[in-house]
This record gives sequence, structure tokens and C-alpha cells, in this order.
Amino acid sequence: MHELGLGVTGNNPNYGTVRNPHSIDRYTGGSSSGPAALVSSGLCSGAIGTDGGGSVRIPSSLCGIVGLKTTFGRTDMTGVVCDAGTVEVASPLTSSVEDSVLLYSALAGSRPMDKLTLRPSPLCVPNLVSSENSKILQSVKVGKYTEWFHDVPDNEVSNTCEDALNLLCSTFGCQIEEIILPELEEMRTAHLVSIGSEAFSDMNAHYQAGAN
Repeated sequence: MHELGLGVTGNNPNYGTVRNPHSIDRYTGGSSSGPAALVSSGLCSGAIGTDGGGSVRIPSSLCGIVGLKTTFGRTDMTGVVCDAGTVEVASPLTSSVEDSVLLYSALAGSRPMDKLTLRPSPLCVPNLVSSENSKILQSVKVGKYTEWFHDVPDNEVSNTCEDALNLLCSTFGCQIEEIILPELEEMRTAHLVSIGSEAFSDMNAHYQAGAN
């Protein structure tokens, strides 16, 4: 992974770059590069990463697995080395949607002493393999930002994603809704300021100890 988990490629000049199991001359994406490679290679069916700006979703997409960024306050951050305050969350990387539901259920919870925890209600997750829930996604709207969706160098990629999206909707009855993401540059700046300052604050004690 990237040191401190801050990066999107997975390139680590000190310990080496994780190889993508689908093509070893390519990287996995980051920063939860190792968990994505483990699950994608079949060494395990699920792993845990952290996501503050795509660090679970990016390597999952590059490695062809399922990555879910959980809602803030839904998962316990105990043991996370660089806890970026209100930005980063512990999240599952899995080989299937069903496994993602199971691992998310196991991760759910929070520390009683965590002042930032939202104290959410217990999870209510569906049994996706039950025939009774075959229509559970009919009320789901899938947002599609076409400008970004087709912003790829190879049309084969966007066409395959388009086919997958149409199959999802035709099979489960969910709807595609065109969206536009406004103020992207402002959001990018706000994210950099938030994750950068919170990560630095969390690591400040380690910096001081090194200096001494």
C-alpha cells in the first residue's frame, strides 16, 4: 500500500509495488492495494481496507472485485494506524456482493469511547440469495454521470460497463438516472484540506517522537 495510505496507484518505492493478479505488469490501484490483490487472486474471499478518498473503491475496480465504502460511524476504526478523523473509514473488499454484506455486518459497530461515533441503529441487511428479496432493488436509483462514465481511452471499457449497468437494471428492476456532479473542484479542494490536516494531526505525535 501507499505509505500512510495516501495515494491511488499502490506504488511503494521502499517495499515494492503490489502486482495486479489479472496482469502482473500493471498495478492494483490504491491505497488498499494489498487487500485488493489478495481477494482478486483468490487467496481469501474478503479483506479489510480503509477508504478516505477512493482507497477501497479504486483498487477494487482495478482488480475486478467488490469494494464498499461504508458510511462514517458505521464501522469501528480500532487498530487503524492512520485514522483520518472524519474522512477515513474501515471498509470491506470482497469477491462477491453477498460476501460484502456479510463482512460489512461483521465490521459494523463502534467504540463506546469514540466521541465522533454517530451511534447508528443496528444494521438491517437483506438476504440476497432469498427468492423473497429478488425484487429488493426495484426502488434503487443508479446515478450515472455520463461525462465521466465514458471518459476512458478505450470504448470497449465503457461499452462493457454500459452492458453491465443495463443488465443490472433489467435483472433487478432498478432505474438509471442521469446526474451531474457540481462544484467538483471545490469538493476536491475541501477533501484535500480535510484528509491532509486530519492525517497530519493524527500522526503528529509520531513526528515529534522521531524528532526527539
